Amino acid sequence: DGNARQRIRSSTLNLIDLAGSERVKKSGAAGQRMREGQNINSSLSVLGQVICKLAVGKLQHVPFRQSKLTYLLTDALSGNSRTLMVAAISPALSETEETLGTLRFASSVKKVRTHAVSNEQDAVESDLLLQTMRSEAEELKLAAKAAVSASPQQARRLKMNAEAVEHAVLSMQTRIDKTMWHQAQTAERMRCEALAGLSLPFAIGGMLGGPNDDGVTANSPYLLNISDDISLAGRLLYFLPEGSPISVGSEESNRIRLRGLGIPDRLCEITVVAGGKGVEVQYSGAGGRLLVDGVAVANNQVRALYHGARIIFGRAFAFRLVIPLASQGGSLPALDEDQDYGGQRPDAAPSPFPSCEGDLLQRLRALLDAVLPAIGEGESGELMRRASEVQNDVDEANELLKEIEQPRQQVLELGVLLRAPPEQRQAELTMDSSASRASRSPQLVVHCCRVTDGELISVWPTVRFYQHLEE
Repeated sequence: DGNARQRIRSSTLNLIDLAGSERVKKSGAAGQRMREGQNINSSLSVLGQVICKLAVGKLQHVPFRQSKLTYLLTDALSGNSRTLMVAAISPALSETEETLGTLRFASSVKKVRTHAVSNEQDAVESDLLLQTMRSEAEELKLAAKAAVSASPQQARRLKMNAEAVEHAVLSMQTRIDKTMWHQAQTAERMRCEALAGLSLPFAIGGMLGGPNDDGVTANSPYLLNISDDISLAGRLLYFLPEGSPISVGSEESNRIRLRGLGIPDRLCEITVVAGGKGVEVQYSGAGGRLLVDGVAVANNQVRALYHGARIIFGRAFAFRLVIPLASQGGSLPALDEDQDYGGQRPDAAPSPFPSCEGDLLQRLRALLDAVLPAIGEGESGELMRRASEVQNDVDEANELLKEIEQPRQQVLELGVLLRAPPEQRQAELTMDSSASRASRSPQLVVHCCRVTDGELISVWPTVRFYQHLEE
């Protein structure tokens, strides 16, 4: 929730090796080794006293400050913590006394109780607390300076307290910095995942201009996404700098990487020409779907684009081309009369419907023209309009089969059924004249064929085809 207040959770992990007491008579230690053993025994002795005091549970002084070991373990033994202690014993008969002492010590440790709770604070509260502690440390330092002449002992005590507060401030600041660093790392990881989900490169800063930009300027054309959802429209942007062609496809090596249905490894290439005033797109012919203003781009065809052109990559990505020089009133390059603009001139309104013109629909049109006297021109036109819509969905189904079946086994084709099946013709005898004429009208069907030899597997009415498509 964007309105939720940021909270910081802090914790400390202490790993303490207690070494172990040793007897000089058994170890034979001398010199520096003997002095180290004495210090260890002294620390363990104070630790035993602290454990005994805590195990009793009465309100009495606990000597945490008598050794460095117990001072470091203050929070772990008496405060907000969860503490585990492992006791190591020996089965040797010569170590019986040490083993019994260790077991007695472990028995006392079991009586110590700590209560662990989550250390959470609002980020604002942490800043206020740090500011208060810094002010307190400064006041203690000033009081120590003022008390030097009157009471040196009190001045030393105030100075020690100021150092302790400063140490606490440093420790707390370190924990907060670590927490903020982890939060920054988490945010960076989420950003990379979000960019990967949008098929955007992680190092997008270079594309937006800067010391290591890739030729992107204020006048560089760019693609802006189109969406039915007003909250998503215009949120995805790809710059088109001049220079080498910009590849579009599903492979990571592409400059614009789009992953989805109808987008092969390399779908097309976009080139910026005329000093950023013109853009061309070339379809690679490696499969996939590429539409410019609703008109499919033929294989290896180069199509000139203009400001405001709509481009559809595959089945899920729709973009509008923005050429800043054109939108600012700059002069566009002269139009080549031989250049293919996909049936759309820059001064013409784009078609609102996608076109599915192709060899299959042309054959279907020729077939309907042959039977036009029997079905009428109006019915023929309606059937062709419906065929264009169904053909678009058949292409989508073929792209789904290409991804689902490895290797591909089926291919779907649009067809027309001119005569009703025998069982339907038999049923016509019991129909009235209007229903009988409707049943004799040409019907759109979908042929399911085998890829290897083209053999017809089944024929589906459009209703059944859409059921399979939904599944």
